[in-house]
Amino acid sequence: MQPDRARLTPAAAAARPVNGKPTRALINSGSFADLVFLLLAVQGSKGKISTGYVTHLQYQGIACQSYFDVANIINYDLILGTPFLWQHKITVGFNPLSVVIGSVEPLWIEGMGVRHLESHAADLYEDHFE
Repeated sequence: MQPDRARLTPAAAAARPVNGKPTRALINSGSFADLVFLLLAVQGSKGKISTGYVTHLQYQGIACQSYFDVANIINYDLILGTPFLWQHKITVGFNPLSVVIGSVEPLWIEGMGVRHLESHAADLYEDHFE
């Protein structure tokens, strides 16, 4: 086996339009939330950030309103986690890299395999962000 000294990794990320702006998204089956970068959620010179953000997301055939928790993410604008993967019945393959969309319309998250996670987030209010 050849050692991976360059730290090469398959890219499970790509540019995805959010509110018409290109973004860099990571598909992450280990994330319990769909996340958006803090600055992408701020609109205008004065912003009010709460724990969540609803935006229009386009991905392959998907074009819908999506809810994201706001977070300070490094290297990505969005993390598409298990809620997004579940709602759109997404299957991810790694060799070759593939993302198969099972439903372009978001499905309700319900059933025997669903758990409710309590949020420990707090609201953040600022008059001015720079």
